[in-house]
Amino acid sequence: MKKSFFIFILLFCNISFSQNWIPFQWEGDSIGKTYFDKAWISIPITLNELPYKFKMQFDLGAVHSTLYENNIQDLLIKYPDLKQRIDTNSYVWIQNTKQPIMQNLQIKLGDLATQKYELAVFKNHGTVAPLDTSNSNSILIGTIAPDFFQNKMLIIDYPNARLCISDSIPNEYKIASFSNFEQKYGRIFIHFNINGKDKRLMFDTGSSIFSLITTRRRANQIAERKIIDKMVVNSWGKNINVYSKKLDKEVKFGTTNISSDKVYYCNKYKLLFFMLKIWGITGNANFLENTVIVDYKNGKFGVK
Repeated sequence: MKKSFFIFILLFCNISFSQNWIPFQWEGDSIGKTYFDKAWISIPITLNELPYKFKMQFDLGAVHSTLYENNIQDLLIKYPDLKQRIDTNSYVWIQNTKQPIMQNLQIKLGDLATQKYELAVFKNHGTVAPLDTSNSNSILIGTIAPDFFQNKMLIIDYPNARLCISDSIPNEYKIASFSNFEQKYGRIFIHFNINGKDKRLMFDTGSSIFSLITTRRRANQIAERKIIDKMVVNSWGKNINVYSKKLDKEVKFGTTNISSDKVYYCNKYKLLFFMLKIWGITGNANFLENTVIVDYKNGKFGVK
């Protein structure tokens, strides 16, 4: 019987909290004429004990963890057993298209092992990544989404470039400033005070360079008239225009002013904002000096 969704359970090794840290890597990228040294975050992974260095993008704005079909093309040719694990009768929806499921995978995030796992295969997405065991560079093969962390505590230590998955909040992080968040399909929604008003934002680690992105009309309400910069950004294989302006109104998370003095806008996201009932999106850029605690069990978002 066909399934329009899949359920998977992630069981982590029973090891102490101090051993649970998973290193992550900031990846740089040029957008237009500007180079961003913290464009996105990758996490090193091991797939089925294969002798290659892999990585996946850390993206809490996505819904399903995926493998990019084009990126794993050579892998599927060399290891036909992997291809046989793709079940076209089970699927998820990504970009309004059914994407099949690769089942029974063994995955490690850093040194943290998981048991059997299932990932969507994003058809015709990505670029071919040749296999080479002598290459010290890791091969990007997909995206890690919130489904990895459900019913867990996710701790993102930005200053030390590491994250942790735990069953409970360690004592040293219980003193963080916590607020409630809403959740839908794993995505989390937090609240900022923007120009004296409470606004609902999606927290998206895939949106690393944008401290605050919204629609043109909303950006104009809190920023100077002049456009500072225009850039073309690739979002899931599609190029979109993004503009930035200098903030002239106060933006806070709790009692703390955000670190960036810019707001970005892109009208291509207008429908997404409407559907999610959000003012805009915030990302890593506002928390680079902090540790963020996402308590998926109890719907709490903390900053220390």
